[in-house]
Amino acid sequence: MISKNFTINYQPFADWFNTNIFGKFPFFANRINPTNFDTVLKNVALLVGKSEMNLNEFIGHFCIIYNETGGRFQPMRELGGQAYMFNKIMPNGQSKYSYNLAPNNRLAGDQLKAWGIISSVADVQLWNEQAYPDAAPLAVKTAANKCDFYRYRGYGFNQLTWHSNYLICLQPHIPKPMDNYSVEEFETALQDFTLAAKAFNTFNSRNASAIAAVNALASGNFAPYAKLVSGGAKWYMDLYTNRFTKLSEKLNGLTIRPMVMDFNPATLTRDKVIKIQQTVLDGTNADAAHHLAIHGGADGAWGGNTSIAFEMAGKALKEYEV
Repeated sequence: MISKNFTINYQPFADWFNTNIFGKFPFFANRINPTNFDTVLKNVALLVGKSEMNLNEFIGHFCIIYNETGGRFQPMRELGGQAYMFNKIMPNGQSKYSYNLAPNNRLAGDQLKAWGIISSVADVQLWNEQAYPDAAPLAVKTAANKCDFYRYRGYGFNQLTWHSNYLICLQPHIPKPMDNYSVEEFETALQDFTLAAKAFNTFNSRNASAIAAVNALASGNFAPYAKLVSGGAKWYMDLYTNRFTKLSEKLNGLTIRPMVMDFNPATLTRDKVIKIQQTVLDGTNADAAHHLAIHGGADGAWGGNTSIAFEMAGKALKEYEV
């Protein structure tokens, strides 16, 4: 069961993934950010609503977050400017979802009129449609940053979208009404890992079908969860299937342990690193000592092999008296 960051064959999961999975398959084209990955797993209880999850559940959630953050594992906003979120037709002629669409979002023209930014019937109509008013004055475009089509674009570990979903999944976790935040205040608030984790869990537990989809992960039935997040889009289902299946296959039979290392090695001085390395070399865990001895020994540099040896030794940092 997974309740915190963990190792694969004594290698931190993010390092293992970046070495053995990233770039080896076309559907795993992004590295994992190790620091952010660790922060996400420090918030497991907020993320999944319970203190631990089994490996299938982890893989299921991992594949969603990996996709929606491009491997960054941080609270992400959907990339693209106002025109991208507003338009129904892209410059290449292909159609896409416009976020200037009722009833899930309020129309920008109606909002801008209510705020006293525009007043003419023609301007209201223009901003209520789905072709971005590129010729509009800069002041109007700036005010539109607070309109639903842009404010409530994709966000978080599963790219929560639409004002209606934000009301259900995000509003309960912030101290004042969403509409009352300035643009800067809102974007700053959304950067918080714990808020993103809470919104993620609320989305996954908001109704019976969502709960059933998430519960199905435990037995390895991942399709309902992929459909829940994607709305059933075939390309997303195929991508998710490939990722879930391959990661499950690669992890099968490997040694998975809770990570001992709960500190940032970059904060240690060279002398402290040498002291830890020498203690491992002199310690009772022969496997850890051998691994470190053939990969640099007590050289004062904390790399992946020192991490592996540290994990193999299985001792917390305080036991090294550094």
